[in-house]
Amino acid sequence: MKLIKANDLKRWADTLEIRGLLPELIRRLVHATKPHLSKVYIPTEESTHSAGWDGIVVSEDNDPYLPAGTCLIEMGTNEKVATKANDDYTKRTNGPLEFEKGECTFVFITPREWPKAPSWEADKNKLNKWKRVKVITAVELEDWLSYYPSVALWVAEKLNISHREKIQSIESYWRQWSTNDKGQQLCYSVAVGGREESVKELLEKTENHIAIDVCSHSVEESLAFVVAAILQCGDDNLKNRVVIAKDNETTGLLASQCSNMVIISSGDDKNINPNENCLVYVTHPSARSRSGVSIILRTPEPDDFINALKESGFNETQARQLCSDTGRSTAILRRKLGFERNNPDWAKPENINQLLPALLIGRWLNNLEGDKKLIEELSGMEYCQFENVIQTFAKGNDSPFGLIDNLWYVISPFDAINYAIDFITPQYLDRLSVIIDKVANDIDFDDKKAATTDSLFYQKHNTKYSYYAKEGLFLTLVLLALRGDKNAQLIPWVDEKVRAILNTNTLEWWFSYCKHNLISLLAEASPQVFIQKIEDDVMSDNSIIREMFRINFEHTSLWGNSSHYGYVLSALEDLAWSAENLSRISRILFELSSLGKKKGYAGNPFESLCKIYCLWMPKTKATIEQCFMVLESMVEEFRPFVFRLCRCLVNYSHQSQSINGRIMRWRYFGEDVKAVTMDKFLTALTATVRMLIKNCDYSNDAIECMLETATASDLPAHLRKEVQDAISSNIDFLKGKNKFCNKIREKIYHFEKARDSDWCIGDDEMNWLKNLLEAILPDDIIEANLWKFKAFLPVYELRRREDDIRKWTEKQLSFRVAAVKELYKRIGFDGLRKIAEKSEDKYQTGLAFAKFKTTYPMIDFVINEGFDNQLLAGFFVSLFNTNKERYWKVVRKYNNRNDILISIGTNEELTRFVETLPEEAKENYWKTVSVWCYSDDTLNIMAEQLLKVGRSGDVLSLLCRVNYGGKDIPVAPAFNALQGWLNNIETPEFEQYKHDAEEILEYLDKNPNVKDEQIVSLELLLSEIFHLDSDCRLYHSIYTEPKSLLELISFAYRGDEDFDDKTYSDSERNIGLLSLRFITGHVKSCPGLTKNGTLDEDALMKYADEFMSLAKREKYFRAAKIVFGQLLGNIPDRKDYPQDVLCKLLTKYSEHGRDKSILNSFRCQFFNNCGMTSRLPYDGGRIERTRSEKYKKYADKTRYTYPDVALIFDSLSRDHEYDAHRMDNQAELAKHGCRIALATPFLPVYPPTKRHFQPHHQR
Repeated sequence: MKLIKANDLKRWADTLEIRGLLPELIRRLVHATKPHLSKVYIPTEESTHSAGWDGIVVSEDNDPYLPAGTCLIEMGTNEKVATKANDDYTKRTNGPLEFEKGECTFVFITPREWPKAPSWEADKNKLNKWKRVKVITAVELEDWLSYYPSVALWVAEKLNISHREKIQSIESYWRQWSTNDKGQQLCYSVAVGGREESVKELLEKTENHIAIDVCSHSVEESLAFVVAAILQCGDDNLKNRVVIAKDNETTGLLASQCSNMVIISSGDDKNINPNENCLVYVTHPSARSRSGVSIILRTPEPDDFINALKESGFNETQARQLCSDTGRSTAILRRKLGFERNNPDWAKPENINQLLPALLIGRWLNNLEGDKKLIEELSGMEYCQFENVIQTFAKGNDSPFGLIDNLWYVISPFDAINYAIDFITPQYLDRLSVIIDKVANDIDFDDKKAATTDSLFYQKHNTKYSYYAKEGLFLTLVLLALRGDKNAQLIPWVDEKVRAILNTNTLEWWFSYCKHNLISLLAEASPQVFIQKIEDDVMSDNSIIREMFRINFEHTSLWGNSSHYGYVLSALEDLAWSAENLSRISRILFELSSLGKKKGYAGNPFESLCKIYCLWMPKTKATIEQCFMVLESMVEEFRPFVFRLCRCLVNYSHQSQSINGRIMRWRYFGEDVKAVTMDKFLTALTATVRMLIKNCDYSNDAIECMLETATASDLPAHLRKEVQDAISSNIDFLKGKNKFCNKIREKIYHFEKARDSDWCIGDDEMNWLKNLLEAILPDDIIEANLWKFKAFLPVYELRRREDDIRKWTEKQLSFRVAAVKELYKRIGFDGLRKIAEKSEDKYQTGLAFAKFKTTYPMIDFVINEGFDNQLLAGFFVSLFNTNKERYWKVVRKYNNRNDILISIGTNEELTRFVETLPEEAKENYWKTVSVWCYSDDTLNIMAEQLLKVGRSGDVLSLLCRVNYGGKDIPVAPAFNALQGWLNNIETPEFEQYKHDAEEILEYLDKNPNVKDEQIVSLELLLSEIFHLDSDCRLYHSIYTEPKSLLELISFAYRGDEDFDDKTYSDSERNIGLLSLRFITGHVKSCPGLTKNGTLDEDALMKYADEFMSLAKREKYFRAAKIVFGQLLGNIPDRKDYPQDVLCKLLTKYSEHGRDKSILNSFRCQFFNNCGMTSRLPYDGGRIERTRSEKYKKYADKTRYTYPDVALIFDSLSRDHEYDAHRMDNQAELAKHGCRIALATPFLPVYPPTKRHFQPHHQR
């Protein structure tokens, strides 16, 4: 196939560009011809002027043009070819540079004809200066190019030579495929991204003389993949051997005339012999395989497709939108972006009329009668007949349809509606309207129950039509509205449909259509109708929307309790993107904000406003000026909320912005939420601060907000100054209020502590704070000093970093004592009484009183005023430690008053004294005394007395502190305290001392002086309250002593000979339930398992035989097999699994499969031990498939020796393969934007509970 003639080359030689392109031509021919190159050096373009040889080629390949070995090349385009050849020959013969002439071939190449070339070549060879001399002229180049049409096409393009041959170079094809009229260009990754394994396989296969099928959604996609893979990843040898043949005839001609070529063919003749070439057929799913080698191209993962689009110049939002709109099909992508102008076959008029019902419904389930009826009503055909039509097109080239399990879906709804819109008649719209009305009125009343209750229940989705069909039809409304420019009747028709749908005004309807986010599609289809509906509803007396926001629902989730209204907020946020909607949306959200935010709820109307008006990344296209015009218009009606919003926006560093990858999926395609420039941000921030100041009503909350803003370190200093000036101008609102005095003190302390930090305010602002504090101090001496008796004193001098805690304590006590002295000096005991009543830290107040003076008048004052016990404690602890004699005199003076006794806690001296008191006084003391202080000598007495008065929780707390001190705990009080605490399970004390109880139980378990029978029964009782260590004595006894396990079984299950009518007491039922739950929920190991997870097979076998013999003797053999099967299921799935001993025991005690109870129990436990799995949305069933393969190997390992065990693993393998298929389908649904699961989850089958070994709780 001669595309280039010698005359063409001769004309080319007369042009200037030949000088740079002739070396490139030779380089391409060399790479195409010689697969085993050792070295290629042929400078091209500007490099042709460098010194040295024009080309150096070293190869072991021998061919008619360049012999094997080293070929040294000189090139010339001069008209006087002989002169140039002689000059080059002489120069290189005299100076071959570093080469040995006798080992190299001298090659002279000219693009001109030179009739005397053969004689010149012969003459030079006779001189024997070189190993060989070779001349290549236009004649030889013509011949050489005929064998490599891929290179010839490159030359033809350079020479602007047209040809009638139906072939194309891969470079030319890629330019056409990847570039549109707007200058947009797609990168290679669009065609090959995420298909690395297929690329690798393709490049490996092209080295062989075989035929290959590359199959994808369309021929165009397959061809683009092959071309991009070769251009991006192929070497120069491969790239220069590839050509595209456009029909069968050209493919056959190239295969017969060329060798060592890669011929890409879109023809359909599978009988062409590749000869010494590689044939790559690009096909689609319905084409028959032409070879034994097929490369199936999977649809790229969303992330790969998105990354490829971003690499091609699209932003994140545009890339995600295109990924969604096109179904990751490059054919649809190119049509959407204007790269491809030819319509696919299915879009031809004679075909699209048949497909219109499917294109408009968008997605449906072929096993749901309601969905099938929709198709029948719209198409006027029986469903089976219609599905046959769909299947025909689904198998064709560039099909618009996909099928996952029972779900039919349109791959690209946008593409489909774009072609379908011209064929939608008014009569067709009437039929479509009818079915939309039907699906819109189809609601599931369980949706409200699912959203508003915390109880779990299986929801059957009691609807006639699938949510897939609803989503597909609502999406059609969106797309029809957006293409209203092509059909004027569509926009009013869509508006009317959305209005009719939203008029279904019941709470149940809103729950049902919010659940799967169908509301957002209605909002996108007709924004103005949606906004009007929400406005009318919110302003009505019986507002459905307000009701949704008002109800305190029980439902909780990881993300909070907003699922019942979150999609309404999301739709409103998205609609606010358009500046024309901002005012109306803001008013709605301000109205709903008045309902407040319920605790624990994620998302609320006010937070939506914060997102929309976010200063650094607003979710609206409105300008800064427009935003503040809207807010100004809201001030009169919603001033407190506008103020609060401004504070939220000013506090920008603590605000996060959630972007869902798009504003609206279709209506605002390509528009992205972006961070604003710094200048615009500062302009907006300044306007917000001034609006904050302007709308402050100087209520307590507003003042606190202003103080925070005035000292916000991330706010520019000049804006802080404006807020500070505003506060100073309204100082009367702060005067005398300790709340603000305390706030300012904390601010001063905070900044003094961080004086050296970059973010700390300056001296001027610090002085402003101090002056402000001085100006607003209360006139009342008590109020002015009250802050000194708070638990935390915000005075930097009292809490210097260099001081230790002792110094802090001394300084703070002295500080408070000085305040007490001043108060006493000014107003006497009356001042002390008032400060005692109002102080926050009563204990520290008592200490300060005692430090001030402990005279008898002072003591009488403290006792007789009826002060808080904490104040008495502080006062008398200080007195006892400094003047014990006076303390005991006071006790005697006041006739052993209990409040004086308990004020100092417990100690040895006091405990001995209390023992001398009358019983009533003694009991009163032990009921009320704090147990934070104790002595070793009185520990047993304290524990005994506290237990007597029912303070078992306090005994646990006391014993814990003893344990923390590294001392031994008395065992008997510990057991009694635990038992007493357990008896208070329904009181607040139970939770209060739960941690202490757990610590004591762990201590007793590890104490060698405690007998097993004591601790094991207690651990069983507490097993549902605490997480017991795996090495605790209860577990140890079960795994090492068969009789312990059998005792548990006897509590939980009926015996072999027990009758159904046998009765049990309440205590027997309770211990039975507890034992059953422990066996099924907590026994997670197996006898014979060591701590490192290895299995002692002898120990397991010995335990099994002893356990089963004992169970048979005690008449619990049936239940024992169930439980032992569970134990065997706990053996870790390690490298040597399943072990021989495991298989032997299962076979032995199942009586070679005749008794399935132990086998079923083992299977159930083995399955459950696999646990839950987590994966990314598009991962599919990789985890399950890996497990399925592993279980198949286990089955094969045991098939001929333990067939009953093999059956278990065969069953597990099948179940996991099914699960893998289900997860693959769910991943595919996620990739296509489908949000509803197709199948119910696979549930493990639990062994049946037979009547003769029923658990106690079922008796």
